[in-house]
Amino acid sequence: MLFGGAAGTCTACGAGGDTGDGKLSKPVLLTVGDGWTLEARTEQRHASGFKARLCLNVMSRGEQIAGGCEFDGRPGGGYYTIGAGPRGSFLILGPVPSSVVRVRMSYPGRRDHFVATKPLPGLSGVRSGRYFIDKVDTDGEPTSTPVPGTTPQGFGVAGKAWSVTLLAEDGTAVPFVSY
Repeated sequence: MLFGGAAGTCTACGAGGDTGDGKLSKPVLLTVGDGWTLEARTEQRHASGFKARLCLNVMSRGEQIAGGCEFDGRPGGGYYTIGAGPRGSFLILGPVPSSVVRVRMSYPGRRDHFVATKPLPGLSGVRSGRYFIDKVDTDGEPTSTPVPGTTPQGFGVAGKAWSVTLLAEDGTAVPFVSY
């Protein structure tokens, strides 16, 4: 289940191979969480002219539970994704430029917290960069409707939403880029 997330889910998130509409690379393990793993891979689909697109998939018991492919600012897409994790948790994750060392996670009425980024593996056809993943409390039922003023997307209740700010080593904000 995706909330305010990436443009598309992975069409076949098992082993690498032919998806019927294109090719899927073998997954690369990025992070192990409590009851889930985060994997990176590329997907090349006929519909996209076989251009490689980055997929970040949260997997639990062999099934994709969050994440997606093609992170960008198009309508219906997003630079990061928010999804339900195991046991009622919620995860916010996404790729970021190589210059980003941490992200600031903000939610109205709460103290900001910071999450370190980690390098993405070298994936054929995908720009180099880093990624972040954070387990967050939704403070209630999530909604996929972004709250005006959040950058670039968020979710929350009663007019509240998570906001993600990318930060360089010196603390300056870095813009999102498409992956």
